[in-house]
Amino acid sequence: MFKFGHLEKTRETLATAYGLTPTDVQRFLGLHTLSPVLFECVDRRTLAISAATYLAQLPKEWQLEAARWIPDKKISAYQAQQILFLYQNGGNEKGIKDIVQNTQNDSRHKITGSYKISRRMLKSYSPYLATMNDDEIASILKAALTLYFESHPLENSEQRGYNISEEAV
Repeated sequence: MFKFGHLEKTRETLATAYGLTPTDVQRFLGLHTLSPVLFECVDRRTLAISAATYLAQLPKEWQLEAARWIPDKKISAYQAQQILFLYQNGGNEKGIKDIVQNTQNDSRHKITGSYKISRRMLKSYSPYLATMNDDEIASILKAALTLYFESHPLENSEQRGYNISEEAV
């Protein structure tokens, strides 16, 4: 718990005061929108903070639907991220069940070099991209990234978060 006298301080100051990293402080502060059912699971340590951080970004109805399908309130950060992507891209909250059940047997996913860009985000950056279908957008982005990385090769990719066996794309 944070003392009320410290609320006016920056997250770096709070992190130092409580022996945390600034990222941890940011995560804890982001949990204030988590539903009581899920927050109780965080307190009992059955729901990881990394997963709860994603779920806290969902509206209450979605959080309650997630709590309904998450067995023992255990879910990986990857699954929670997929639920958030489903919401951000206009999906139906009934898809939460599929996400939890389809990845439950293999909940140790690692996302490397993979990003999801919502239609809303594309429209805000370029009306031209908003009129294209997903395959056309993927083709343009792939060509742009290929061109970029040909002129800016990655050096010391292990320090950039890639494992030796993984290929940077």
